[in-house]
Amino acid sequence: MLTLLSVFLLSYGAATAQQNVEAEIKRLGDFFKIYLINEDRRGPEDYVLSKKNRDGSYSAEISYWRNLASRDPAEEICAAYRWLLFGRGEYGKGARAAFEKYPYLFQINIKLYDMEFGTMVGKKKAEILPTQKVIPYLRIGVTRNSFLKKEVPENSVKKNLEKGKCAQVGKEYFDLVWMDEGYIRQAK
Repeated sequence: MLTLLSVFLLSYGAATAQQNVEAEIKRLGDFFKIYLINEDRRGPEDYVLSKKNRDGSYSAEISYWRNLASRDPAEEICAAYRWLLFGRGEYGKGARAAFEKYPYLFQINIKLYDMEFGTMVGKKKAEILPTQKVIPYLRIGVTRNSFLKKEVPENSVKKNLEKGKCAQVGKEYFDLVWMDEGYIRQAK
């Protein structure tokens, strides 16, 4: 028979295990090598969000600021596709490695956003305050069940991404592809 103390210890152990899992998921940005600067220098929207699903598995979203004012949007989108599939740079790992390392992870999303800076009048006389508006423009994702069933030939997929055939790659390998096409068009 379970005593009150054993129930408490079991629930405390489960809560601690959940905290450990969520802490590991928060390091996914480093696993993929998405973030190139230290955590204390990142913007408030550069984060990894973890969500526990009803079945006990987890979903993760890596949010990253990529300003489109000085970049080609098509190249940024292709870069995000490459990062999700293979990781960023030489040392980043991709979705397949993440699913193998984290068995409780069900879905991985990458969200790219831009910031719109402005000003507003404050409450004091002649007070001008800065404003920031977050504008998400790309969200891509893969789920464990569908992604691990697919063979991803690294060389040919990377060639397609380099050639700008990102839409084809997205249709073939991603479960989630969302773009704010209006914002992307006006950013060109």
